[in-house]
Amino acid sequence: MTQEQQALWTKIQAFNFDGGSPVNHFTKKLAAEQNWTIAFTQKAIEEYKKFMLLCCTSPTGAAPSQIVDEVWHLHLTHTQSYWTDFCKHTLGQDVHHYPSMGGTQEDYKHLNWYKTTKRLYHRNFGTEAPEDIWPTPKEFVPVPEEPIIKWTPALKRWFIALCALPFIFSGLVFRKLIPFELKGPQFLAFFFVYASCLLTILCIYLEKSKQQAVDVLKRYFPDDISPYQIAAFVYGRARAVQTGIIDLVKRGLIVPEGDHAFVLNKRGYAPRLNELNPLMPGFEAENDDADVTYSEISSRWYNAGEASHPLMVALDKFAVQHRPFINIIHVALYGMAGARLIQGLMNGKAIGYLILEIVAVFIISRLVSAAARRDLAMYQAAKDCFIEKFGDNPDKTDNIVPGFAMNGLSAVSGFAEIGFLTGMFAAYTSSAFRNERAMPVNQDFGGASSCSSGGSGCSGSSCSSGGGGCGSSCGGGCGGCGGGGD
Repeated sequence: MTQEQQALWTKIQAFNFDGGSPVNHFTKKLAAEQNWTIAFTQKAIEEYKKFMLLCCTSPTGAAPSQIVDEVWHLHLTHTQSYWTDFCKHTLGQDVHHYPSMGGTQEDYKHLNWYKTTKRLYHRNFGTEAPEDIWPTPKEFVPVPEEPIIKWTPALKRWFIALCALPFIFSGLVFRKLIPFELKGPQFLAFFFVYASCLLTILCIYLEKSKQQAVDVLKRYFPDDISPYQIAAFVYGRARAVQTGIIDLVKRGLIVPEGDHAFVLNKRGYAPRLNELNPLMPGFEAENDDADVTYSEISSRWYNAGEASHPLMVALDKFAVQHRPFINIIHVALYGMAGARLIQGLMNGKAIGYLILEIVAVFIISRLVSAAARRDLAMYQAAKDCFIEKFGDNPDKTDNIVPGFAMNGLSAVSGFAEIGFLTGMFAAYTSSAFRNERAMPVNQDFGGASSCSSGGSGCSGSSCSSGGGGCGSSCGGGCGGCGGGGD
């Protein structure tokens, strides 16, 4: 802490929430309302004081845990104590509560602030925040509450018309509306029109659904996504690991040795406060001058949680959501054909041409579905958003790391170690998007992230400074405080 911050902390520590009363009114009331012991309540109040120091001095923001927030809420109801004695005479600034907007983006923002607060806590107080007061939140951000497709009146009319068209065709041409009354050649013609209309509906639905996924990704695309997280989301684990290696080589922290290994170089290494590279926990755990291979880096160093942005995990889940309408189309399509096959078999009729039609419809259906995959469209959109949003300097240093994240080895052709890296990465490098050659069953870019509420997570409160003060918002998610500190 600076001298100014230490002076403020001394004043906050000296503040008496019970106003010198021998009955400990505030402490006992808080303990009774929360069903806490007096000892735990006193500990929670002490942590609330620490939060207020962070809230008022941190330029990057702070957020309370749920327990700290309960202390804050009760203190706000003691208006004289809070506004005059605490804010005016102790903090020297007002701290206000404002409602949060809520939603997926807010949930992630609050989670991020809460995690930052715990790091600031350690830096300011020289110890980890106690887990019983500041629990580590479950890292999960909910899937955006957006429709899979926007059902406009015009789209509904088109779908209804396409559903009716085959039966109108049958009635006008064959004078029969019920397809099972048609003769063999007539049904083949009817089924051709019927399948064409349903496949058209499927094609329109998939395209609209894909566009909706892209639009949602663009709305929710995070400002703070790192090159490693975007590499993992778009291309998968291998690209994220290689992007981390490129960063370590560029920083001189690992040096190529021989054909397939690196030597660690920790001389002069200073940890960064906001380290983005997911390989750093593994790097820091190794001894200086140790040898390490690519496979060891990938298996032991890679931190999947740090390489998966919580919002991107939520967006990925949105991309592969179950879409019942597609099942309805398939049931209608193959149900009609199946029923006619059974009818033909029962009546001893030839069904060879109908089987050929069904096979053709199946192939076309698969091709249409593959061409309109939401996940692949989102990967491309995410890549475009990253390049557009962060421009020529996304990692705040140069283009090497983000360039490799998006374009692979072609982006680092000027690297002195390009020959070594090309040989090492050859067996793992792919220019294909993640899951491009398989349906997106297993997500290959890490874990999910979110804040939990209740006693085991971060709270729904946050602070923001304005003028000489610090404000706060209370809503659904973990919060943050942007204070006016040094």
